[in-house]
Amino acid sequence: MQKWAEQGAAEPPVVAAEVLPFRRVTSSADEKYRTCVPLLTLKAAAGAFGEPQAVASEEWVAPDSRRWLQPGMFVAQLVDRPMEPRIPDGAWCLFRAPVEGSRQGKIALV
Repeated sequence: MQKWAEQGAAEPPVVAAEVLPFRRVTSSADEKYRTCVPLLTLKAAAGAFGEPQAVASEEWVAPDSRRWLQPGMFVAQLVDRPMEPRIPDGAWCLFRAPVEGSRQGKIALV
């Protein structure tokens, strides 16, 4: 039995990620969407609608991803636990908008 459960806690303690899946960068116009994408202030609630949010671009980041970056892509953080274990609470995810083609088998941000 885990220590948090032994102490009667309803959930495990939240632990901040020590290693982010991206590097913060200062980008020039020709690097945008080639080597970096915007980091949005959006906190996406996985599995349920959350409170309305004013979303802004905080800065540009270079994600640790093998995907080709393109206009419309951005990084945002998922919050809530309904997507666990596939996507953990607090995960930083790379999204692409608009979603094209079939959504079958894809995870979509709505």
